[in-house]
Amino acid sequence: MREDLLIRCLKSLEKNAGLPYRVIIINDGKRPLSFESDKIQVLNNPERKGLGAARQQFAELVETEFLFALDNDVVVWPGSLRVQIEALDKNPHLGVVSGLCFQKGTFCSEIAKFDFVKNKVIKRVYSFDEILSSDGDLFEADFVPISHTTFRMKAVKDIIFDPNYKIGYEHWDVFMQLYYTNWRCAVHKKSWFGHIHYESPRAYLKERYKTSFLEASRKYFAEKWGYQPVQPFELVRTRRESAVLKVLRQIVRWQKRFLESSGILT
Repeated sequence: MREDLLIRCLKSLEKNAGLPYRVIIINDGKRPLSFESDKIQVLNNPERKGLGAARQQFAELVETEFLFALDNDVVVWPGSLRVQIEALDKNPHLGVVSGLCFQKGTFCSEIAKFDFVKNKVIKRVYSFDEILSSDGDLFEADFVPISHTTFRMKAVKDIIFDPNYKIGYEHWDVFMQLYYTNWRCAVHKKSWFGHIHYESPRAYLKERYKTSFLEASRKYFAEKWGYQPVQPFELVRTRRESAVLKVLRQIVRWQKRFLESSGILT
């Protein structure tokens, strides 16, 4: 459904990778793909398995030291892959290194820490300024992007890309698993990517964001981990709702005082 985006993605990789690579495409779409070449291997799944299963399928085929996961709606900028590999080479405690992503010139990556509050796990997102103003080229975090990211295969062997996730919280699940290992995650400030997701066909976007899919994924995550996941936008919404309720309560108190002072309410 998004073959045109995949072509742009592959061209950007070919132009800007800056080091030897081999491509494995896991096609979990509705139509078979034919992008085979000496560098590209395509696996057309006969039926849609979902993101978790597709990523696990990909991981099981990788025989090199590193796995670079790249979504088909992401374009690679010059030098971005090389600096991720170099960071993993120089920092043996890191299991994952990702980069910074921009959509229409606006920073769009979610880079966060996990806060565990009672039965909730809250994703506290770092601002672009917080990331850039920190020391060094690497910024460590519990949660980093997964769509333009290099994994150390030793770290991948300590987790599983859970096939029970069709879409939604599979990304969060991966980094929850890594959180409970000795591996750390980071983003490299000199590793930049472009996100062209907004150019996806409307039919794809409608299916991608089906409420039923996301609710099922969220429910499975909560049952698996024993925590309700709280997204950044939910925190903002909760604060807004709390502010509105606070104002409404104050209005009710003022009305009550007015009615009592007027002798209408005793």
